[in-house]
Amino acid sequence: MARLIEPIKKTRVAEEVANRIRTLILDDTFPQGQPLPSERVLTEQFGVSRGSIRDALRMLETIGLIETQHGRGTFSARADGGPPGRASRLYDDVPA
Repeated sequence: MARLIEPIKKTRVAEEVANRIRTLILDDTFPQGQPLPSERVLTEQFGVSRGSIRDALRMLETIGLIETQHGRGTFSARADGGPPGRASRLYDDVPA
């Protein structure tokens, strides 16, 4: 009976998209320093709204995993050669 009264975990669509993009960056599907696909392409690939993609990208930018350059696109943050910061530490546990 106690199992039925446990909190229900809510996962927002944007959080799930952010987790998947994070995995794609860390497994080098989206290589460091390279542009990510456009919002339009990501929307089609994930089957979610553009707002969810934007929210996910904002989350990843906040933790330093990606950077958005106005007029150029969104890039996975470089762990090497870029300024030291949180993004560098995110790659520490990933096997080479």
